[in-house]
Amino acid sequence: MFIDISNLKKSYASGMVTTDVLKGIGMNIQKGEIGVILGPSGSGKSTLMNILGGIDRGDSGRVIVDGIEVNKLSDDKLTDYRREHIGFVFQFYNLVPNLTVGENIEVVSNISKSPLNVDEVLAAVGMKDKKHRFPRELSGGEQQRVSIARAIVKNPKLLLCDEPTGALDFDTSRSILQLLQEVNKKIRNNHFDDYPQCCHCRYGEQGIQGAKRRNRRRNGESDNCSSRKDCMVMVIHKRIKRVLLENKAQYIGAMVLIFFGCFALTMMTQFADNFERLASEFENQYVQEDASFITDKSIGDLRELESASNVVLEESKTFDYALSEGKTLRIFSQNDKVDIPAILEGKELSESGGILINPAFAAANDFKIGDEMKISDRSFTIAGFMALPNYIYPLQSDTDMMLQPNFGIAVISKKDFSALGKENYSYAVKFNGDDQNLLSQSTQFKEHLKSHGIEIMQWTNIEDNKRVSFVTAEIKILGLVSKGVPTAILLLASIMVGNIVWRLINRDATTIGALYALGYKRKEIYRHYMMYPLLIALIGGIIGTIVGTFPVRSMLLFMFSNFNIPLTEIDFDPIIMIISLLLPILFLGSSGYFVIRKELKHSPLELMKGKKRKKTRSIFWSACSSLTSSNSLQSSKSGNNLEVYPGLLSCSSVLPYRQCCCFGVLLSKLPWTTFLKTAWRARIVSSTSISSTLCAMSSCRRVPSLSPPRCLCRRLTIKLIFTSPG
Repeated sequence: MFIDISNLKKSYASGMVTTDVLKGIGMNIQKGEIGVILGPSGSGKSTLMNILGGIDRGDSGRVIVDGIEVNKLSDDKLTDYRREHIGFVFQFYNLVPNLTVGENIEVVSNISKSPLNVDEVLAAVGMKDKKHRFPRELSGGEQQRVSIARAIVKNPKLLLCDEPTGALDFDTSRSILQLLQEVNKKIRNNHFDDYPQCCHCRYGEQGIQGAKRRNRRRNGESDNCSSRKDCMVMVIHKRIKRVLLENKAQYIGAMVLIFFGCFALTMMTQFADNFERLASEFENQYVQEDASFITDKSIGDLRELESASNVVLEESKTFDYALSEGKTLRIFSQNDKVDIPAILEGKELSESGGILINPAFAAANDFKIGDEMKISDRSFTIAGFMALPNYIYPLQSDTDMMLQPNFGIAVISKKDFSALGKENYSYAVKFNGDDQNLLSQSTQFKEHLKSHGIEIMQWTNIEDNKRVSFVTAEIKILGLVSKGVPTAILLLASIMVGNIVWRLINRDATTIGALYALGYKRKEIYRHYMMYPLLIALIGGIIGTIVGTFPVRSMLLFMFSNFNIPLTEIDFDPIIMIISLLLPILFLGSSGYFVIRKELKHSPLELMKGKKRKKTRSIFWSACSSLTSSNSLQSSKSGNNLEVYPGLLSCSSVLPYRQCCCFGVLLSKLPWTTFLKTAWRARIVSSTSISSTLCAMSSCRRVPSLSPPRCLCRRLTIKLIFTSPG
């Protein structure tokens, strides 16, 4: 026995209403036979076929197909069953809209172990000349032919046809039936043909009648694809480009969002990291001081003090010179051990009469290399532009917050400095050893100076030097902002793109259901629909990451116009670029995965029917249906003292709704605001004229609970609630 069904029951619950569809169905069909299911609409024909096809489950009973007990299969095994055994002609075609006729058929032939030749099947249903048309370009009858060809090409063991000729004319219907018979003879499969439009049910509520049976042989043909998996990838993924092009504005906008997120992440992170690296290299290479101090007298033997204290000392002379009114230049003697000047442009001081100035002051006052300036009646030639490690942010005073364009720093040789006759006793110290011991080293060094009779007039640690600490704080802020803000932008963009993908998948629910019903496995559907967010993430991420590297140099140049740091070379961290690529993939991939996962929690049948309605709405509608179908006028309580009187009238012939339910509501015990909350998602109509008209059209009934008995529509203020299940 190929098909053995016994005591099969199936019912559907909608809120408070349960509808029995199959009530103990039993039948047997031999292998190679054709069965016809007859019955009026609603008798359970499609339900029985859906259970046989593995896209629905019975509540109880036994369903055995070719030795497989279908009702006991897990979801994964049920998918394998549909994939390997079942060919289905759906009542509403369920063609993939973004694939051509030929591709719609290849999508199924790709997952079959022994498919028929696609061109031969198309020729058999008269659609070979329209192989490259899309479903939207076909008539309903032509789409039905394609649906039949799609089911036949799979070469299934069991072919289920749900109204295969329902949308066809008489001649085409006859040719299709002849085709099914010929295929039946050729491949020895089973067919279920459903003709409710012309046949009558002989088994009453069961709605099943065994009919015409014929033997046939199996003689499958394979198509020209060398690899089923490779063909599947080629065919089903063809729709990706078409979907993106059909909604190009939406998806281009999504890619732009990802682009900006990756662009900002790459640009800001690479900029911040390079800024920090260049500042650190500058401080180390040019020996930034750990502290500076001023003494009351000159230190005689620096080398002896250095050796005794394990430090590096540099006598640093400085004085302020007014170039003109409002323009001040702070001049330093050239150091060679601590706070060594870094040449940014030009050449080093090689002979007397040369001077180095900071580039910001030069730009603000239009000084160029080679220009001359007078300092204390001596002429100096600008040899180049420089930066000092202890004056990275060249503030004139410790109380300043912003750079002053009329203040600059300069370096001249120690010989020239001595010739100017300016003397002071300022020193820069660099401790040897671990920086973590800086505080203890400072304390020990101060005590050592005191033991040598040297009094410290002023001591400044490097972390207290605003000209350096301001830069350190800026680096920390940039480090946080460069990672946090772009990541937040990217996350927000991914959420927005995820919403777009959710809409796509939600819109494709029927397509997903059809693919699922045709035998596609969950992982194959996951793989296909994950391509959309991943493709958006890859395109936007790659372009954004690459483009994000270009502005880094410009941003560093702009930043170094305020901070005196040499710009040597830019290093692009590959880890940051990889993270910039992986983050959108991670965010979008996760959102896409959970959306698809949520869709695939539904059965193929639910997906093809548009999934389940919201629970509250289903309960509300079922309650409406139940109450309006009642012929009694007994009061039905609906919570919070709300009294509903069902069965007053039928308004479907009066109002432009497909269906509606009407209640007469007694409001004497219920506030109007509470009633509005109770009637959530419903249209409230309250009109005396409408009430009177509807009341006149309906039979006047008396309500036993009201005393004295009166016509309900004359006794009560009627509120009408209209709901539509669509």
